[in-house]
Amino acid sequence: MKIIIDSQIPLAQELFTPWGDVKLLTQHDISHQTIKNADCLIIRSVTKVNKELLETSQIKFVGSTTSGMDHMDLDWLKKNNIDYANAPGCNADAVCNYVISCVDAAKKLGFLQSENPRVGIIGVGQVGKRVARALKELHFTVLLNDPPRSEGDASFYQTPLSEFNNLDLICLHTPLTINGQHKTFHLIEENFLKRQKPHCLLLNAGRGAVIDNNALLNAGRHLEWCFDVWEDEPNLHLEVLAHATIATPHIAGNTIEAKQRGTIIVAKALQSTFKLPDNPILKTYISSLATHQNSHNDIFDVLAITKKMKVTLLNAHGSLASEFIKFRQAQQAR
Repeated sequence: MKIIIDSQIPLAQELFTPWGDVKLLTQHDISHQTIKNADCLIIRSVTKVNKELLETSQIKFVGSTTSGMDHMDLDWLKKNNIDYANAPGCNADAVCNYVISCVDAAKKLGFLQSENPRVGIIGVGQVGKRVARALKELHFTVLLNDPPRSEGDASFYQTPLSEFNNLDLICLHTPLTINGQHKTFHLIEENFLKRQKPHCLLLNAGRGAVIDNNALLNAGRHLEWCFDVWEDEPNLHLEVLAHATIATPHIAGNTIEAKQRGTIIVAKALQSTFKLPDNPILKTYISSLATHQNSHNDIFDVLAITKKMKVTLLNAHGSLASEFIKFRQAQQAR
């Protein structure tokens, strides 16, 4: 089996070599020409998986070591009988840690000072559930909103977005869906923003385009913006960046454990898809991560990153997208 893997994916050689011929490529070198004769492709969210990349190739399996799937054309993959997998929940602990770090930073800036602050969480999947639990431990009153989950889980009680008012913190943890009854593209629009109280912290660690930049600039300047993801990323809107209270370069899920867990989940999916033999190295890493204790109390300094990011990008002379990518890559996994 010929397996092409993004060179930034940890444990690639260790976990996949027992099953085939592994070749590591940088994200820029992954193209139709370089992968067309491979059987499997293991990528991150920076690689767009679609007809352009895969048509006429021999690829039978695509694995993304990230939780999201909006970079993959699933309809095209299904039509062409190409198996695929992602790693849902791999970075949930990391993103929860990011949220708690932002809450800590906001308190240092003088926000979230009430005795029982109120938070509304939009998107209550693997990440949202952990964030809700952690904030309850910090004495937040928690409101939840997740229409798809509400439809599929009779025990799940949600608060309609129309009742998301008088909140101290709003956390966005949704995937990006462009169409359908519960689309999230530009879910946060002018009417929603206008009815929020001044200095409410609007925190987006989901997908950038869930927030409409134009609506934000027109109707959301009274809020405190805390963004890890950005509409049109990596081509950030500089006015949005300049006004943000907390700004980070898409690193909420960027922990060593999260990245390793993503690789492990995809390796297990590949093994299951092709009924591959047991891999003792994979078993060892699964056991190691199972015993690792994550703590959302391990705070990291998002304010220091904010300062560096603004200095770097607001004064960039070259391509803003290139500068954003370089700055993101320079942030070491915590």
